[in-house]
Amino acid sequence: MTERGILIMKLTRAVPIARQLKEILRARILDGYYSPHTRIPSESALAAEFGVSRSSIRGALSQLAGERLLIRRPGDGTYINQSMLQFSLNVGSLWEFSRHIEATGRKASIRPLSAQVRPAAETEAATLHLAPGDEVLSVTVLFLADERPVTLVENVIPRRLLLQEVQLQEANVPFDEFMQRYCGRQLSFAILEVSATLADKALAEVLSLDAGSALLCIDVVFFDQDSLPVAGTLSYFRDKASSLRIPIALE
Repeated sequence: MTERGILIMKLTRAVPIARQLKEILRARILDGYYSPHTRIPSESALAAEFGVSRSSIRGALSQLAGERLLIRRPGDGTYINQSMLQFSLNVGSLWEFSRHIEATGRKASIRPLSAQVRPAAETEAATLHLAPGDEVLSVTVLFLADERPVTLVENVIPRRLLLQEVQLQEANVPFDEFMQRYCGRQLSFAILEVSATLADKALAEVLSLDAGSALLCIDVVFFDQDSLPVAGTLSYFRDKASSLRIPIALE
């Protein structure tokens, strides 16, 4: 390791090399090791540095480009996507639903519904790099606009990350602040998956809808300053009843 703490990491064959390289390079990008708006080292230089093949480096860079953290310019080189980086470093503010509601001129309020420790579901364990049987804290919160339900959010956090117990009434702080206060983790970036779904009976009841109503579903995995997955969030938005503005970087 160097004074930055992330520059030299030992590779292991237990995890695919390209995946390890991706995490190391992502950490370097978020840490500011590579200067903004400049080219990162060539595939040959990185391959020599890590003692791996160029194909492994190419695979890692392709994955980071797919996440929009890098911009690959044929014949020129690979650059950091500074616009996406700025968005990533401020991703916590994206999940301040109350602020987005109030921006539409409505009064925002939060209704914590549940906070429970339970075994991680199979998909949660895979996403958060947990072992079978590991426990998570599941916190479910309802956001309202002018007392009307608009967004249902379930946050899932590995129990081992918690520094103290969480009470239900404490679940209404902004998510990035929650992660800092109760887990000591600084959110750095997130990966979002957006889909459409239909409200089942339980969702319909909570959101004051008819069963089968259209919902927007956003599934998010949050990563900390070490590029490790530290939380998952599943959010359901009432059709036409809620608004979320998401910046998208275009090449």
